[in-house]
Amino acid sequence: MLNNQDSISKLLKEQQKEKQYQLMVDKIIERDGVIYTPIQLAVETALETKRDTLFYFLDKAKKENKPVMTVFKEAMVQTHSNNLSYKPTLNVSSTKFIGGNGIGKTEIAIPFICNWLKQQGLNPIVYKIYDKKDEAVIYPTSENPEKDVLVLYVSCVGLEAPSIVGMPLKEEGKRKILNEQLKDTGEYRSVSTIQFSEVGKFASLNNFAQSILILDEINRSPELSIFNAILNGEPIEGFSFSPSTLIFSMQNSESDGLNDVNYADGAAKTKTQTFHIYQTVEDWKHYAFKKQIHPAVIGFMENVPKLFEIQKDNFKELAYPTFRGATNFSKDLYALEEKYANKKTLLGNNQQNLSFKMLQGKNYIPMNLVKALFQARVGVHADQMDLPMLFTKYYTD
Repeated sequence: MLNNQDSISKLLKEQQKEKQYQLMVDKIIERDGVIYTPIQLAVETALETKRDTLFYFLDKAKKENKPVMTVFKEAMVQTHSNNLSYKPTLNVSSTKFIGGNGIGKTEIAIPFICNWLKQQGLNPIVYKIYDKKDEAVIYPTSENPEKDVLVLYVSCVGLEAPSIVGMPLKEEGKRKILNEQLKDTGEYRSVSTIQFSEVGKFASLNNFAQSILILDEINRSPELSIFNAILNGEPIEGFSFSPSTLIFSMQNSESDGLNDVNYADGAAKTKTQTFHIYQTVEDWKHYAFKKQIHPAVIGFMENVPKLFEIQKDNFKELAYPTFRGATNFSKDLYALEEKYANKKTLLGNNQQNLSFKMLQGKNYIPMNLVKALFQARVGVHADQMDLPMLFTKYYTD
């Protein structure tokens, strides 16, 4: 009887999963001749269609009853022996995800990737260094290390990549290296790197049989051609891939007029799988509840979803509505409420003064301040310039 109940429960879960998947498929839209896919569906499709790449050496090792790294090294030896049945770039496959600003590309993609890997019987290891004392280079940690998959996020701009120009970085004719102590023998080895600031991250790729490399804001980097070479699995001095590597590139649009980015040429566009993605308020809402986004912010966005899903510049030196802006505004609104939580105004119970609105008991917040804060964080939409007023009205009703 218990087995039957388990079977029924499993069947119901599968049916619910299929229903949710179909709902995502139904959200695929077309605007101006371009097809836009919800973020989660695009990531899942990329993972499913690239599955053979990720499992190539794992499946081959299982078939030949050999360690993954042994099978990989044998393939490389065959290549160098002029046996062209295997090319190094065949173990690398990439996908570009192009979407608006602040829609949560990486925030949604990384947890979803980890869940998907677990469903495939693999163990995701997300690269995280919380303290300067932590070792920069990480290793497989599970009992079956060949099933560990390194999930590695790299920002192509900002503090994480202060000097991409001239990559790989050289000093006095030699590549900068990381002198890494091996845990099993205590000996040291030299690890070549792309740049010294990323030695730990990139050196870690060498220790995993499988990896998923996430390159964020690739088209904002002045060295777009270098990152495109990595994206296409081409050999780069000072950089080496895991035996099986998937590369996901997260970037903003080149053509929507909202971003100052570098443009990819035709070759770069045709060498990789590319999804144009967007976020829906309905999907974002699940993330928002988990992150405890202010209920008024969630409710307001549900009332005007298109103003957040379709980004338009307002040309007023102000932000335009994004999911990132809504998240940040939620934090500011909580802080404002806390400030006024124990503050009583001189107005007492006078509700006719439109500059103030009672929230709880005798607590008041200036409505004009709410409007100013909304405009400062969320901005205004080209199709709805009075958005701050609309939110304030929703918030105080």
